Amino acid sequence: MHLVVLHHASSTNELRIRATSLVRISFYPYFAIKDLLTMLYAITTFGLVVFYAPELFNHSVNYVAANLLVTPSHIVPEWYFLPYYAILRSILNKTIGIFAFVLSVLMFYVFPSIDNHVGLSKVFDETQRRFF
Repeated sequence: MHLVVLHHASSTNELRIRATSLVRISFYPYFAIKDLLTMLYAITTFGLVVFYAPELFNHSVNYVAANLLVTPSHIVPEWYFLPYYAILRSILNKTIGIFAFVLSVLMFYVFPSIDNHVGLSKVFDETQRRFF
């Protein structure tokens, strides 16, 4: 409905060209038929893939039977999990490894609270006092 009203009332004209109703191209049948044919083409293509070739975009690894004892070689942890994965792999005892993993995460919450150093915040405060 928006497209019908848009083409009936006309959209913005950046070139500021005056056009009479004889010069304008009407929305129907030109653009309406073009849009309907494009939608028909898209729906037909979608239907052909869904109903006749559903495995077209599948990966061949998906057809290999799963082995519950071995992790596939193409499955790797994301880069941001690699330090934690290294902690778990380096400690042989699983319980101690998980404890080290939890401590490494808690470290980010504990260290900022025990920092008593003045640091750069004092320097920035003094420079602001000089300029203001």
